[in-house]
Amino acid sequence: MVFEEHMKRALDLAASALGRTRTNPLVGAVIVKDGEKVSEGLHRSFGSDHAEVDALNRAGSRAAGAEMYVTLEPCVHYGKTPPCVEAIKAAGIRRVIVATVDPNPIVNGAGLQALDDAGIEVVTGVCENEAKRLNEAYLKYITTGLPFVTLKVAQTLDGFIADSNNSSRWITSEEARHKVHQLRSTVDAVLIGAATARIDDPFLSTHGIGNDPVRLVLTRTGQIPDSLKLCDPGTGGRTIIVTSGDEANEFRGECWRVDSDLKSVLRRAGSEGIGHLLVEGGSDIFSQFIDAGLVDKFVFVIAPRLLGSGIPAYQSPEHRKITDVLKLDISNTEAVGGDLWIEAYPK
Repeated sequence: MVFEEHMKRALDLAASALGRTRTNPLVGAVIVKDGEKVSEGLHRSFGSDHAEVDALNRAGSRAAGAEMYVTLEPCVHYGKTPPCVEAIKAAGIRRVIVATVDPNPIVNGAGLQALDDAGIEVVTGVCENEAKRLNEAYLKYITTGLPFVTLKVAQTLDGFIADSNNSSRWITSEEARHKVHQLRSTVDAVLIGAATARIDDPFLSTHGIGNDPVRLVLTRTGQIPDSLKLCDPGTGGRTIIVTSGDEANEFRGECWRVDSDLKSVLRRAGSEGIGHLLVEGGSDIFSQFIDAGLVDKFVFVIAPRLLGSGIPAYQSPEHRKITDVLKLDISNTEAVGGDLWIEAYPK
């Protein structure tokens, strides 16, 4: 179908800005006239022109009488930029095809209604599922104020993230680790526990692939050694201690004091503009997030290796029966450097 062909191009454009729009949505737009593409645009970064305006600027006078494909409902309010609806009306666009409604309370159908009121034909729901999946982090953040939580586990085939001596370098391949660096470039923050920070001493960076995420270290005591790589300002990015403890060491970064439950951590992260949080370990942190039902998406990187003993990726105190297992829907699998990359969602 022609509608889907142009919308898929708009989705590809939107996805190309992954990691650069912060708490704004990923949006792409394509302008078509008489069956021929006139221009295309996207929201390239936080604070830049919205996709619709970007495409309209490139189309110029050719936009008059054309149709626009856009992956998210055009805004109708003044924010960092003027309303996209007004730009669409002024350009003379005759029809707007929208993938999905923007649930932002200040939009949420108002943009579509404004277009309709102006006599512009509106078509909705084209590639809607794909558009929602692309903006899954934004959709949760804008409706709840909480970050979308992706939990990433690198493990052996028999479910261990480290050996009995807490050594995990390296379970997975270099190619898989590179893909994890890419994943970090698409999120706002990465969270680990203090034990993982001490034992692994990681950088938690993108290794030059993109913008480094904020690094959150969850610790009950508020104490982490200032000799860690995470504490070195030369490694780039911000490191924040997140604690319910009364005291923190003389840490050169920031410190958030929160209540002891994980929901408080997410509320604070959301209030600080973190819309997508990547949880990277260790086992205790994984287990707490999973048992609290706070994981929105799982990423498993499974190496075809057997340890037989070691640190398990997930260990619950609930002693579930096989009939009570936590069920996941697998959305994507691919081979990466000989390892298996699995993306899944809680049922």
